[in-house]
Amino acid sequence: MLEHTTEYYHVALQTIEAAKNCIKAQYDHKVHRHTFHVDDLVLVYDQAHDVLGHGKFEPLLIGHYIIHKCLGKGA
Repeated sequence: MLEHTTEYYHVALQTIEAAKNCIKAQYDHKVHRHTFHVDDLVLVYDQAHDVLGHGKFEPLLIGHYIIHKCLGKGA
């Protein structure tokens, strides 16, 4: 009985790993990294306005900002 339990455990673990890889592949297919450069114009996402019940015509993006310095790793 114990041998069957560990076998089912390994099969379940492989199934979970396959599902995770499938979800990751779908996510990576849709998401594209964007690199910013100096003097690019950007909008900032305002998380304070992204609350349930806030006015639906309030802007979620603020400003037109110019990038003066690029940092590593998307910062």
